[in-house]
Amino acid sequence: MSSKVREKVLSSYRMLLRHYYTIGVGERSQFAGVIVTDRLIDVIQGRYKQLGGRMEEINLVDIEFDETD
Repeated sequence: MSSKVREKVLSSYRMLLRHYYTIGVGERSQFAGVIVTDRLIDVIQGRYKQLGGRMEEINLVDIEFDETD
């Protein structure tokens, strides 16, 4: 996987994790349409870390996902 692709995937995982942490377990994700579970969060978080993501970077907002105006 190229460095650029890996960074895009990490960015997507960060966005998902922030979303899941914000809405909480038991709620429906507006992005994936699934009910958020501890297992779902564990899988996304595990893959994020496998790809080199660091939890202290979880609040980084990448420009393509920035919803602030």
